[in-house]
Amino acid sequence: GHKKLVVVLGILFLILLPQLTTSNYVRGVLARIIVYATIASGLNIINGYSGQSCLGIVGFTCIGAYSGALMSTELGMTFLPSLLCTIVLCAIAGFIVSIPTLKLNGMFLSIITLGFSEMMRLTALNWQDLTNGPLGIKGIPGEATLLTCYIWTVITLIVLARLIFSNFGNVLRCIRDNEIAAGVMGINVFRYKVLSFCVGAF
Repeated sequence: GHKKLVVVLGILFLILLPQLTTSNYVRGVLARIIVYATIASGLNIINGYSGQSCLGIVGFTCIGAYSGALMSTELGMTFLPSLLCTIVLCAIAGFIVSIPTLKLNGMFLSIITLGFSEMMRLTALNWQDLTNGPLGIKGIPGEATLLTCYIWTVITLIVLARLIFSNFGNVLRCIRDNEIAAGVMGINVFRYKVLSFCVGAF
């Protein structure tokens, strides 16, 4: 009960704070807090609950950010459709990356996923015809306010919490604690590892 109260008060504080200040700096910091909280929640699924050593979460973030921006500027899509398409693309990217890499463990998985993240960074930096290089994509519609970002972050955390405390989450914890025992119990370990990558990626 006490922990839930602290969480609720924290959320209310973050929602009300932008209304109490006109500082663009404060609003920028709050926006980054929201983004990093969402990224960390995905990383928590892969590293925390399934026990994988993934350092490539920024690569998935890069795919999501640029694909969403390009859908808005090049295809004229509004915020919600582009967001849903971005979720699908990130999940697909997580699936593609997980198939070859999850045959590795520990330090080797960390190195491969870090390499993927660096590959995405260099692609975004050097594919200037698509991403406009270091200057970034211009003309992105300002549809996503801080309040909108808050709402989506809260929705993300609620969905992930439901997953974590479901049978899916129990299976991930079982794999994390003892992968061999999970396999002996009939759990398809590789399948659930792939699923955790897909969920964590989007």
